Amino acid sequence: MVNSRGNLTAFAAGTVVATLVGVGAKLAWDGVIDGMAGSVVWVIVALIVAVILLIAVVTRTSTKVDHLIEKAAFSIRYYPADDPDTLYQRSREVISQAGSQAQIYAVNSYVEVFRKTAGSLEPEKDVREQRDYLKQFERKFETVLYHRLIQVQNGHLKDKKDDKYDLAKSLAPAYLDHYRAMAEFAENNPSKDVKIVKVPAKLPASFVVVKDRNSSGGRIIWQVNMHDPNAPSTEFERIMGVFIITDPDALLVPRFMGWFTELNRGSQDIRAADLSQREADSDDEGPSGSAAAEGH
Repeated sequence: MVNSRGNLTAFAAGTVVATLVGVGAKLAWDGVIDGMAGSVVWVIVALIVAVILLIAVVTRTSTKVDHLIEKAAFSIRYYPADDPDTLYQRSREVISQAGSQAQIYAVNSYVEVFRKTAGSLEPEKDVREQRDYLKQFERKFETVLYHRLIQVQNGHLKDKKDDKYDLAKSLAPAYLDHYRAMAEFAENNPSKDVKIVKVPAKLPASFVVVKDRNSSGGRIIWQVNMHDPNAPSTEFERIMGVFIITDPDALLVPRFMGWFTELNRGSQDIRAADLSQREADSDDEGPSGSAAAEGH
């Protein structure tokens, strides 16, 4: 990360080194102290090396301090979907940096976690980014509390499959695999705090809250969607970008946790069996108006 403090440090280093080189050259050229010009040059060279090493240590420390300050202070950063590499990289960092005392609460909007309409496929790069992002959660299964709510339309809250709706066939591949991994882990490890449920659709928003068990503050990944004018349905949305919010003083985290709690009322557990009927054919048609798996 390049920052203003690092730039100032590099400028100072360059100035000091240039000054020492100039002084050494001047002394050697003029022979100010007869017979000692060579010694002076060596002293100057040693000083230059020492200064370079010192500047390297200071720069490294400065960068670490910047990261600590960024974590400790309230901040909001926006990452547009036009730069998916950065968007997913920053999102992955939020999850990967969660400690063993972390609690992760995720909500998926009912308008963007599903597959595209029949005949369309997710770009391979997008699917890979999604999988890499979701793998960060899976690496935390053993150590953190992780609860995820999947919003589905009211009529689709059914455990038995019917001709109108199949949750497994409707989800995008990366998210289907992740949800199945969550459900299987929860069933095989009931003492662990991993849980995935489905709830009636209410909030057209997608977010992740990462907080410590003993803190009201934390970090938020808040996805912003936009309507796609070229979509076959007015309900079709796609990701526009994400806000990553660092909120150590609990200015916003409690609000998001309130939404999570409200949505969680009337939830039903999602079992691995609910996610095991997806056909290999990728051209199955999902729910009308549903969009690609770009949720968080």
